[in-house]
Amino acid sequence: MQGPAATNWAGNVLFSPAAWASPTSVAELAETVARAERVRVLGTGHSFSSTADTDGTLLRLDAMPRELRVDAATSTVRVSAATRWGEL
Repeated sequence: MQGPAATNWAGNVLFSPAAWASPTSVAELAETVARAERVRVLGTGHSFSSTADTDGTLLRLDAMPRELRVDAATSTVRVSAATRWGEL
């Protein structure tokens, strides 16, 4: 059975996976991936192509806990999946 279809933020790309998943923890993410036969990640839905679409499970990571680490010593920043540019 196919999951509900959705579009990217612009409305010009259709995603129609067999199932959607929006895990809220690393443990739930690991369980979802282990259970799925095929997985792709959509991220924030900003994709301008159907590359992220799948006939398996399409993951949305925007419900995952946010992480922001700044390391001044190495001049690096680490952010969690689905972090939007506007949030940075």
